[in-house]
Amino acid sequence: MNSHLLTGMILLPFLGAVLQAVANPGAPARWLALGASVASALLGGVVLTQVAPGLAGAQLIDQLPWIGSYAIHYELAVDGTSVLLLLLISAVFPVLLASEWERPKGARGLYALILILQGALIGAACAQDLFLLFFFWSLSSLPVFFLVGVWGGAKKEQAAFRVLVTNTLGNTLLFAAFVLIYFAKDPHTFLIRELIASGGIPQKLISIAGVDVWISEVAFLFVCLGLALRAPVWPLHGWFSQLAHEAPPAVFVAVSAVSVPVAVMIFARLSNLLFPQIMSAGAAWVLGAGVLNLLVGSVAILSQRRLSALVAHLSLAHLGLALVGLGSQNASALVGVIYHQLGFGLALAAFGLLLGGLSLRAGILEFSGSSEGLAERAPTAAAITGLAMGCFIGVPGLSGFVGQSLIVMGGYASHPAVLFIVGGTTLLMAYSLFGMFRQLFLGAADRSETSDTRGGELPPRERLFLIPLVALIVLLGFYPKPFIDWVRPTAFGLVSGQGLQPGAQEKPTPPQDEPAEAGAVTPPTPAAAEKKGT
Repeated sequence: MNSHLLTGMILLPFLGAVLQAVANPGAPARWLALGASVASALLGGVVLTQVAPGLAGAQLIDQLPWIGSYAIHYELAVDGTSVLLLLLISAVFPVLLASEWERPKGARGLYALILILQGALIGAACAQDLFLLFFFWSLSSLPVFFLVGVWGGAKKEQAAFRVLVTNTLGNTLLFAAFVLIYFAKDPHTFLIRELIASGGIPQKLISIAGVDVWISEVAFLFVCLGLALRAPVWPLHGWFSQLAHEAPPAVFVAVSAVSVPVAVMIFARLSNLLFPQIMSAGAAWVLGAGVLNLLVGSVAILSQRRLSALVAHLSLAHLGLALVGLGSQNASALVGVIYHQLGFGLALAAFGLLLGGLSLRAGILEFSGSSEGLAERAPTAAAITGLAMGCFIGVPGLSGFVGQSLIVMGGYASHPAVLFIVGGTTLLMAYSLFGMFRQLFLGAADRSETSDTRGGELPPRERLFLIPLVALIVLLGFYPKPFIDWVRPTAFGLVSGQGLQPGAQEKPTPPQDEPAEAGAVTPPTPAAAEKKGT
């Protein structure tokens, strides 16, 4: 039986965008926009209660024929790779709207675009048809272009143009990969479950410039490049760095804390479901890209004095950590990657919005050798900043510790050097972050007559909308079990090659003294899946 919960989560933000656009400006439009986002988030909470732990396959399936003559279907579902993304989107987007509550000009247009982005990312996280996935994923790039181009900083036109060009190129490459997959399969289909049910993508040759290459290899390359441009992966991250400087804080948080994790999960699903052999053979390249991102991001943070640049390179480094986990081809590492995307996204949302508010209230855009002494005037802002920093460097008791520990444990089983690379880059990030904290928050406050008396303390409204993010960061750190239970079966199904059929359950291995039935194929055990790649 179809479940329409996921469709409701997608449609509510779109409906809210329309209603608040035609409502009276001011408070009515703001409350309509926030209400639509919160309603979608509450529906996401209902979705979480309906997802059964221990199931590796798709759940809460909503499907119907869309363009039947071309085998294009509207099919949504949730599994271990998307369930935590729904929690992330549900927690962050209402906060983004609340952070823009007092915008004096063009608020309705900004609210509408943020709501469209929310609905598009939910659709991309849950789409089970490649054409539908491309529809939502490409749609998510358009609001970012307008949000930067209209409400950005001094160089907003240049930043918006780079966003448009880079995202369009990435979307084009991704669509080209999906078209290759569609025509390689006979009968043609975009449905992921049909592609994996019959053995994946057939081995067919295609001639490019007189050279015969395998369609599956070309499609995999296009998927990698298309998502790397949107993620962003070094050295394709130039647009992302400029976005950090020019975009409003809420817009940059939406991209870095939510859109990037969705891109990571799309790659994790497609690479392991549609290209398992190619992914296994090319895992070292993915891990190498992750190591480069980690090194470049963590080293670049050392020289940053502008807050926006620090956040951008911090995002680059943690994207590298996720790629290291994916390249390890280990089930524990994949569990860590999925968990890390949730924990890091929540911490980055709190950190980015807090620093954005700090720049508006206290006029602080960068930090230097002098001490600002903000902790004395803004203790709540200092506490939340310190908590987010602890999450970034994996302090026990916070969400970052669980995800990063699982990535290192799984990566060590395949590549022991991962332990030392992650440890060294984490020390670099800790040094940079605590240097920033010392210069901004510690020391004696300037009490001269010419000093800025506005301080940087959070007003009650900002404290209210940051509380849910802080609570989730702590909850994920102290009690990760129910969240890992959602993720673990899917991660083992992806890495072991069993796939993710609807309702598939993690199967126990037969006892050693009771051999399996003659001719039966025993699926890989969780232990075997964890050792894959050693």
